[in-house]
Amino acid sequence: MGFLTASISNAGGRAANEDYAGSEELGSAGCWVVADGLGGHGGGATASRLAVDAVLASFRANPNVTPEALSAHLAAAHAAILRQQSEPALSQMRSTIVVLLADETTAVCGHIGDSRLYHFQAGTVGFQTIDHSVPGALAAGGSIPFDAIRFHEDRNKVLRSLGNDGEDKPAITERSLSQGDLFLLCTDGFWENVTELEMEADAAKAPAPGDWLKLMASRLFRRAKPDNDNFTALAVFFRSPTAPVARRGGNNGGKERRWFSLAEKLSWMAIAVLTLTLAVSLAAVLFPREALRLIDRARGLSPHGSAVQRQDNTGRQKPVK
Repeated sequence: MGFLTASISNAGGRAANEDYAGSEELGSAGCWVVADGLGGHGGGATASRLAVDAVLASFRANPNVTPEALSAHLAAAHAAILRQQSEPALSQMRSTIVVLLADETTAVCGHIGDSRLYHFQAGTVGFQTIDHSVPGALAAGGSIPFDAIRFHEDRNKVLRSLGNDGEDKPAITERSLSQGDLFLLCTDGFWENVTELEMEADAAKAPAPGDWLKLMASRLFRRAKPDNDNFTALAVFFRSPTAPVARRGGNNGGKERRWFSLAEKLSWMAIAVLTLTLAVSLAAVLFPREALRLIDRARGLSPHGSAVQRQDNTGRQKPVK
């Protein structure tokens, strides 16, 4: 197969790690899974492990790379948690999950909750999942920018998770694969501390998925708070000499990345205008005479307030019109 895989998982500043990850490759198909047991619900570590194991078992029984197959895998994970909730100590356990199925031509991704998948094509984020959370819904509706999710006061209010009564309601997307594509599956403890631009920058410097994870993890360790959440990430590099080469921005899903780029450009333009305005104001205060001279010159006046003169062919002076 044309896939290279690496993973990282850490308890962070917590006593226990309730994240869990796993992967499996069968023939030309592969399955990658990351789950995050919800703290405060009891049995979070059990829930995430059950979810990952159930998805991989379902994949082994049905290794097709289709939205229908992925839906069945997620349903199996949901059912596994519901069955185990019969134990009193685990009756409230829940988990988020994100899954990637891929072969030599196609990738199918699905998620429930706020564990994310990023699909990088031609060096940029061509697609990313939208969190099933309060700020995720606000961002999807245009009320807040996507970058604001990281710092929103309701960041931890997840709207969907495995183990809730009723249907699991996953979001599933099918995408085409191109040579050099990268995938990152991660829990919120990871993506909260590493921005998308940093993910892209580190990917450009990493020859292998393990190197990419080390670069991003070093950023996380430098800025994470002492009580930071568990964090888990799984990186997948697609390397196939027969696959098509992606155009800049992705082959079927660059919309989200272009929106981020536009927002970033507008932000930098606003900063530049503000800086220029402040510089002009400061110059007017420190050098008032020179500032007035520049203003007069812009108006077409001499420093003494008269119209600027110029010579005609006879050498006589005449005013500029």
